[in-house]
Amino acid sequence: MKLGIAALVGVAALALVFTSLAGADPNFTYVPGPQIYAEATNSSGAFVSFSFPQAISDIYPHNPVPVRCDHYGGEFFFFGLTHVVCYATDATITRGASFEVIVQDTTPPSITIPSDVTLEANGPGGRVISYNATAYDVVDGGRPVSCSNASGTVFPIGTTTVTCTSTDSHGNTGTKSFKVTITDTTPPVLGGSPGDQTAEATSSSGAAVSFTTPGATDLVDGALTSTCAPASGSTFALGQTKVTCTATDKHGNASSLSFNVTVRDTTPPALTVPANKTVKKGAKVRYSATATDAVDGAVTPSCKPASGTVFKVGTTTVKCTATDAAGNSASKSFKVTVKR
Repeated sequence: MKLGIAALVGVAALALVFTSLAGADPNFTYVPGPQIYAEATNSSGAFVSFSFPQAISDIYPHNPVPVRCDHYGGEFFFFGLTHVVCYATDATITRGASFEVIVQDTTPPSITIPSDVTLEANGPGGRVISYNATAYDVVDGGRPVSCSNASGTVFPIGTTTVTCTSTDSHGNTGTKSFKVTITDTTPPVLGGSPGDQTAEATSSSGAAVSFTTPGATDLVDGALTSTCAPASGSTFALGQTKVTCTATDKHGNASSLSFNVTVRDTTPPALTVPANKTVKKGAKVRYSATATDAVDGAVTPSCKPASGTVFKVGTTTVKCTATDAAGNSASKSFKVTVKR
């Protein structure tokens, strides 16, 4: 912002002419200005350099005439407007000229801000970020700084551009910005595993097995529900099945745990045998034994002595055994008594 004073320029830029009754009239061939602008380098002003005015004699145009000024180039000029008056004297005639040196402040404060930063979120809103931003002005010294996102506040997940500004006492404003990127790459924490499960088969398909689905907690999203495959309550086939439970947060970060569900067949078939029998000597004894298995369905028992055998006189114990495909066996017996 220039400090030109229009009302003064017309008067200050006019040559001041002082004459006497005799001698040559000096002429200024060079006068700086009419205005020289310089930028302040501190609160008082600045050292200002300019070319020294020059004058010659009007009688002897090749002869330089001495010039003196009340200020010289390289001197320190105070903030604002200074009139510089110069005089050229040739013999007894003196002519004057003037110009203005204006020391102004158009330089905004210099702002120091942090570098761009990327950090991991550590809470539901993102992360609290603290930083230091300062400003210094060559004229005013230290200046306050105002930033669009204050230090010590929560920055959301994503990239936030923080713009910091500072204005000096002459209305010059400096601006700088930096970026804060908050990421969420931390997966949820799953609760305890249900542990390996063992269940007894209830059919040829296996068995329905229920277990507690693990819970999950995420730094950003809070409580989450995991999903398991196969799900709790599903029918698991005979043998061992791996169950994987996974929790995924809103930013796609996932964590998993696994356990095994084993469905086994250790239950023997249900065996049915006849009641005890009494028969006459020499008769063939016929009977029927049946067996049913939860996994294999109907199973054919094996009995000794076999049905249709002629039993000896007296009492004979018939033992029947039914064995399923898993090797589980059930045995029962009944008695056959032969009378003479």
